[in-house]
Amino acid sequence: MYQLSESAITKRIESWKLIVPIHDNNGVDFDRDLIDSITQGIVDNFPGLTAINCVGLWKSGQQTFKDRNLQLIIDVAADDLGAAEKFFSKYKADLATHLQQEKIYLTREQSKTEVISYDEFFREVGLEISTNTSNEEKRRTAQSVIDNVNFIVARMSYETTLLRRDTARKVIIWERKICGMLLRSELPDGYPPGTELIAADRIDHYVEWLKNPRDVFVVGDWEFQKFVISGRPFTPLIEANVPTDVNFEIRQYLSQRGEPISHKRFIEEFTMSIMCGVMAFRDEGFLPEELSVSVGADGSIQWTTDPDRKVAFICPASIPDLSIQHEILRCVKLAIGALFEGSLPVLGVQQAKALHRYVFKRGVVRRTLQDKPRNHP
Repeated sequence: MYQLSESAITKRIESWKLIVPIHDNNGVDFDRDLIDSITQGIVDNFPGLTAINCVGLWKSGQQTFKDRNLQLIIDVAADDLGAAEKFFSKYKADLATHLQQEKIYLTREQSKTEVISYDEFFREVGLEISTNTSNEEKRRTAQSVIDNVNFIVARMSYETTLLRRDTARKVIIWERKICGMLLRSELPDGYPPGTELIAADRIDHYVEWLKNPRDVFVVGDWEFQKFVISGRPFTPLIEANVPTDVNFEIRQYLSQRGEPISHKRFIEEFTMSIMCGVMAFRDEGFLPEELSVSVGADGSIQWTTDPDRKVAFICPASIPDLSIQHEILRCVKLAIGALFEGSLPVLGVQQAKALHRYVFKRGVVRRTLQDKPRNHP
C-alpha cells in the first residue's frame, strides 16, 4: 500500500465511481433528504467522497433522453478492496430497488498513486511524532513502519514502556513498542505539577488514577484510540437491518461526534457501545451468566449480577422507536454470541473499543474487583 521514495511516500488507492440519478423516470426530482441519505450512507462507511453534478445522454430507438445525475467518487485504500467490493455490490442493488431504476452505473477506476509527505503519512497511520524530529529520523521511522506488513492490522497492540516528565526541559517523554519497533516522542509539557499522566493503552494507569481521581492528561489518545476509526472503512460488529415502511419518531440520529448518521449506522454504533461494556466485564473474568443487558427508550444499561461486585455502565440515548430498540437487542444478542465464539471482526472490535473507551471501562471493573476480590475455593 505504501512505498518510500527519496523525499516522500507514495500510497496506492483505488477509485470507485457511482452514478446516482437525482430524478425519477418521469423527470420528477427525488426528495433532497433521500439524496442526502444516499451520500451519507457512503460516508458512514468510508472516509469521504467527491460529488459532481453531471448530465447523461442515452438513446432508445429514435429518441434521445437526458438525465441529471450525481457522480460520486470514492477513494479506497488498496488493502480495503475486499470490503469495498462487498459494500458497493450490495449498495448498487439496493439503490436500484430504492430509486426504481433498471440499472445503477458503478465502476472501479484504475489504481492511482497519491504522493504524501512524511508528516501526512504519520498522521494517516496515527503516529504522534515530535515536531523537532529530523527528516532523516522521520524517514527511518517511516521505512520501519512500511516494512512491517502487520503494522496496520495490529495497530492497537502497542505497549507504552515509559511515560515520565522531564521537568528541566518541560517535556513529556513517551516511549512505546509497536510491532517490534521502539518509538520515542517528546511532547510539550505545560500542565500543572499535580497533573497525573496516563497512557491511553495502560489499564493499570487508569486503575491507579481511580483510587484518587484528580487532574489528568491522557497520552496517546489519538495513536491508541482514534486511529482505528480514522481513514478506515467502518466495520460493524453485526450488520443492522433497519425496518422499512416505518414512520420513525426520530428521523435523524447523530454520532458521538455530533455528525448526522443513518438509522443503520446508529444501531451499529450503539451496539458497539453496549458491547464495550460487555467486553470489559468479560475480559476481567465475569462469566456470561453474571452479565445482563437492557435496551429501552432512554438507552442501555450493562451490569453485573454478582451482588458483591456490582458494576453498571450506562449508555444514554433517546430511542423512542420500539423497532429500533428491538433491532439493537437483536444485534447485541448476535454480537455476544460471536464474542464467546471468537468470531467478531477484528477491525470492528478495534473500532468499538476506540469509540467507546473500552480501556477506561475495563479499568473501572478492575478497580472494583481490587476492592472486592472474588473468593476462590
